[in-house]
Amino acid sequence: MHSSVRFAAIAFGIATLAAPAFAQTPPPPPWRPYPVLGADLGLGGTGSFSAVDNTDTGQLCYMIFAAGAQNVTGASIRDAKSNAPVVTLQAPGAGGTSGACANVDQGLAKMLADNPGNYYVALDSAAYPNGVAASGALTSALGVAIG
Repeated sequence: MHSSVRFAAIAFGIATLAAPAFAQTPPPPPWRPYPVLGADLGLGGTGSFSAVDNTDTGQLCYMIFAAGAQNVTGASIRDAKSNAPVVTLQAPGAGGTSGACANVDQGLAKMLADNPGNYYVALDSAAYPNGVAASGALTSALGVAIG
């Protein structure tokens, strides 16, 4: 009789300890998708802009490839209607590339994500100080996961 009671107690203890492990579901992943923005800078296939727009924090992390542009002095995202710069970007250096993260207002980050066609990326040079050395309209793609 003692062995039956002992066995029942052990079985109950194992079941009690194992039940929470089976009942638990894994937590959701610590990431969410963010919009990816891009632009063809019209340099014969040698110019592009790509960015991840974190609409939660207002951080825009980007890369510019502009090997075909000469003597770039500035880069920015501009409003397509007013041509006014809305985000200042790091200009590509002598190698034609740059990349960084820019802090932008969360409202602007959401507008860039929701209406990328209202903006374009412009590269300035001494010969073209108003961003016509190279430019391209922003487009949006599916988001990427950031954790």
